[in-house]
Amino acid sequence: MAVRMPQLWQVGPMSKMALVIAVVLGAGCGSYLVPEVAEQAILLCDGMACPAGWYCDSATLECKAPACHTCHDLPHADTDCTVQCELFCNTGWGDCNHLLSDGCEVSLQTVTNCNGCGVACPRPAHATSACHTNGCGIGNCDAGWADCNANPSDGCETNLATLPPGCGLCGQGCPPVAHATPICANTTCLLGACDAGWGDCNHVASDGCETSLGSSAANCGACGHVCGSGQICAAGVCKTRICGDGVCDPGETTHTCSSDCGCPTGLYDCCGDGVCRVWKACTINGC
Repeated sequence: MAVRMPQLWQVGPMSKMALVIAVVLGAGCGSYLVPEVAEQAILLCDGMACPAGWYCDSATLECKAPACHTCHDLPHADTDCTVQCELFCNTGWGDCNHLLSDGCEVSLQTVTNCNGCGVACPRPAHATSACHTNGCGIGNCDAGWADCNANPSDGCETNLATLPPGCGLCGQGCPPVAHATPICANTTCLLGACDAGWGDCNHVASDGCETSLGSSAANCGACGHVCGSGQICAAGVCKTRICGDGVCDPGETTHTCSSDCGCPTGLYDCCGDGVCRVWKACTINGC
């Protein structure tokens, strides 16, 4: 008669220590297992018989209970079995119906089971709900709304069409444009009213109101109003240049209409230094 002395064995993923006392009396392993450790012990069946009704797992050489026959290949789960089947769900899956046969059958990444069986996500304001790794949150904002404060509890709280500061983008208004005030309409930045004396004659919103209506001969007083041949645009009015009228018109300098541009009649600031000179002196000095 051979007797195996007690040994310590570690049991699967539960990491329990169990005492196995195997006494071999011809019939082999397990026949004389101490009853109080039977549910924790791993019975080895290498060359020996298992208890009545149990079977020997050829892969692990362990004696296993009849219930272990079906404790494998379950959906979205790992299993362990010696006396009864233990189910270990894969990350993101749960055994919500408590049926062993279908394993871990429910995804825990949905709005009806969010990180736990039966944990439903409420619908946030102006948005769809979603399940994230850290819990319920916002899915997609409704059209024209945004989550500008990054607080999922109040959903998509900002109406981009009417409420500051957003116009299409959270925390960002419309960019400034030249000689005009931008406006926001239906989440889109548009060109507002032009400043006095300016016009959006090229119809390009990005460069604002780019044209001076007071001095452009092609847009004099209004976009598309073209002055006649030889005329200039002065203060938004088409006119023929007249020296001596006291108005320094566009294109006039002290070289051409001195009295209109700061010098007395007959004197010219031809050197551009603020000194009025006779034209002959200017010519001699080479200015």
